[in-house]
Amino acid sequence: MENDPQIGMVGSRTCVWDNPDIIDTLGGRICRDGMSRGAFRGQSFSSLNLPDLVPILYPSPCAALYRRSMLDEVGFFDDDFFAYAEDTDLGLRARWMGWEAVAATNAVVHHLYSATGGSLSPMKVFLVERNHYWVAVKNFPISWLLFVPFWTLVRFAIQFKAVFAGQGTGEEFQSDVNRWPLLKATMKGHWEALADLPRMIRKRKEIMRRKQVDEIQMCRLFRQYGLSFHDLFDLSIKVK
Repeated sequence: MENDPQIGMVGSRTCVWDNPDIIDTLGGRICRDGMSRGAFRGQSFSSLNLPDLVPILYPSPCAALYRRSMLDEVGFFDDDFFAYAEDTDLGLRARWMGWEAVAATNAVVHHLYSATGGSLSPMKVFLVERNHYWVAVKNFPISWLLFVPFWTLVRFAIQFKAVFAGQGTGEEFQSDVNRWPLLKATMKGHWEALADLPRMIRKRKEIMRRKQVDEIQMCRLFRQYGLSFHDLFDLSIKVK
């Protein structure tokens, strides 16, 4: 950060709790519908041959450095999110203002995945479903934002297929005894996202009013750090 004043965010190499060679996240990636997840998740770090500093879209807040002047400019985590995707929101707001991000691969953090809300709890499902819409409404280029409903339907189609096939994260859902609370949490997340849409639109207007990069640049970043639904759901085979 001292050598490059444009770097406003530095992330760590976050590894799984019991294996420092398996990556949990090394920066974030973004889906077409606003969902996000860690880059290189599940991969062996020793097999990647990465440099000490890797450009990323934004860091995981498990262990990250944020430049004070950047936070003074863009603000900190949005309290409305409470948990899940608040790091994505902050990172994208910073990218709109022209700040850059890198991950320090030698800075290692052990992370117990989903310890906050449980790997498949109603609370997590509710927050993730609600907050991914808010990320998109606040931060997506308009050419991406218009297609969020379509890509959300695509995600659900792939997710349902994964559940019925017992593949990837769908296997965990398939083994859950009581699915009704999860379905209710999903519906609640969509309802609250819609109910607070006017407030999120006002926040978007402020972000767009102050932005320092254009939509073409942001679209390029989104494509560079895009996340497929296949990777989002840890699918072992390609879902067509």
